[in-house]
Amino acid sequence: MVCLSVGWISLLASGVVASQHHLDAAADLASLAAAARSQVGGDGCAAAREVAAGNGVQVVACADEGGDVVVTAKDTVALPF
Repeated sequence: MVCLSVGWISLLASGVVASQHHLDAAADLASLAAAARSQVGGDGCAAAREVAAGNGVQVVACADEGGDVVVTAKDTVALPF
């Protein structure tokens, strides 16, 4: 019983870690898209929202400060219980 519990917790933890990596990568990609669009005079935050939505995450805050773009994103983790 203990082994099953430890195995189940390990599976849950690995799922959460994988979701965090996905969120990190999507937020990084959204930030890069925002910076690229901002450099050519476009709306960097709109680009960030487009890229984030394409990766299944949501931008909750975006600040385009003259070439520096800070993107904050969130995602939900579906637990199997």
